[in-house]
Amino acid sequence: MKRLFFTFALLALAPPLLVYAAEDSFVIELLQDEAVSAPPPFSLTRVEVFGGRLRLFFSTGDISRVAGLLAASGGRKLQAQLSDNTPDAESETEVTLSLGTAVWCQADAAPAYLPYGAGSPVCDAQPPARIEYYFEVPITLGSQQDLAIGLDPDFLWLIGPAQ
Repeated sequence: MKRLFFTFALLALAPPLLVYAAEDSFVIELLQDEAVSAPPPFSLTRVEVFGGRLRLFFSTGDISRVAGLLAASGGRKLQAQLSDNTPDAESETEVTLSLGTAVWCQADAAPAYLPYGAGSPVCDAQPPARIEYYFEVPITLGSQQDLAIGLDPDFLWLIGPAQ
């Protein structure tokens, strides 16, 4: 993960995305190596805060690729790090990313949140109305904190509270 932050000088900044989760709002920025022409494996779209955790919803054209990057060992692996940016105590802590699936059996009903690969709820023998994928992170973000998700050395997603 330390190598990830040394690549900042090589990365181009995409326009930040401002997203809202209940009364909280977050900024999502994607940093991408200028030499990489491939699109990122996913795009973060929204953040949901629940019970001291975050769900980071994303869109992707290939969920199996994202699952593979999360499960990989070695270099080409998705990693996450929480940074505390207070002037007195700057620190970084590695955090766990879990892949999940939100399944809506009916458009106006609450979703079922399932670990990725656990299968879909039966939905009364009907196909689900909607399916979304998310990363679950066992943290919340304070005003001086941000979360970095890296696919070193090509992509870095930064998630932080909107100021």
